[in-house]
Amino acid sequence: MAPGGPLYEQGPGTISRWMALPWQGDTAFCRSGYSGYSTSFDPYVPTFWPARVPNQVLTAEDYAVVMDLSRSREERLAALNKRAFWTRGLPTDVAAAMMKMVADFAQMGVVEAQPGIPFDPDFPAVIWVESIPAHRVEALRAHAAALMAERPPGPPTEAQLAGWESEAHRDAFAAVRLRFRT
Repeated sequence: MAPGGPLYEQGPGTISRWMALPWQGDTAFCRSGYSGYSTSFDPYVPTFWPARVPNQVLTAEDYAVVMDLSRSREERLAALNKRAFWTRGLPTDVAAAMMKMVADFAQMGVVEAQPGIPFDPDFPAVIWVESIPAHRVEALRAHAAALMAERPPGPPTEAQLAGWESEAHRDAFAAVRLRFRT
């Protein structure tokens, strides 16, 4: 912010100059900590995308359970507290995820306010629910099953937790980045 510094004067387009363009690819790339590889972190901790995209969402299916008063209170509360990763339809390969996010961003779920259960202290009067185009729901289920089948046995590596496919994938990126810095 000092005179002559990189943030001193802002002209047209300079605020977003360090962001990936289109930004949807950057969102897919920066899934570290909430990519679905690990449950060792708190998935409800705020991350740095909240203004643009959600991390975890209440699905329309779980919302239907919450609103079904014929179900037990425990089942409805469990459904209210269950969350799905918003990026669950993206490939695990980082480059493929970035390309898919740019190409299919309109197919991602949209979070909308839906009526909740008024006058019940355990349920909000307004519930934010992900709505997905109907034709995408089955495709997401199939994709999630395929990802689980492909997942190598054992705990994820640190590189996978950070959103990389493998340590080799991370190291290849680092080598390219270092080449351009020198």
